[in-house]
Amino acid sequence: PHRPGAAAVCAAHDRHAPATAAEGDLVLEDGVRVEGRLAGAAGGELLVYGRVPAPRDDVTLPIHAAWAVGEDGSFAGRLPRDVEAWGVYGGLPVRVVSGEIALPPRIDAAGAVARADGAPAANAMLRFTPLLDGGLPAPLPPFTAKADAAGAFEVKGLPAVRYAVEATAPGCATRLFPDVD
Repeated sequence: PHRPGAAAVCAAHDRHAPATAAEGDLVLEDGVRVEGRLAGAAGGELLVYGRVPAPRDDVTLPIHAAWAVGEDGSFAGRLPRDVEAWGVYGGLPVRVVSGEIALPPRIDAAGAVARADGAPAANAMLRFTPLLDGGLPAPLPPFTAKADAAGAFEVKGLPAVRYAVEATAPGCATRLFPDVD
């Protein structure tokens, strides 16, 4: 936990992996080189996220980095050893590993929201939170949609990944569907 007024520091240098520290010394270790190609990508940035163990066994600290993506989709960077990392490219979540990485396609989702008694949930708000492998929320903003008077909704251009979907309608309790394809 951070003390009031304290800040976490994230640093990386040359051949070292990104490191984060909340207090004390910041130690950079030799990183593992991760390189590959994002199929279908052309330029831009791959935002990389992960968690590494802290000096205390019960704590992990976040890491983040921005790696350049070449016009051919190539990328390269360093990560701490044994860290699971994920990334975001063009609003699409990807698992960061060496080699060829396929970007998930985009899909459209449509359906209807109903109240417990079966009546349409007019003007219901839906929130689609992208999930990573293992059910963790992806480091992306959620997608939202509003149902019409008949409870129907449509969302275009969602990354084809798993989602936690939350539905809220006037006069109804919020309902969470934690893992939806």
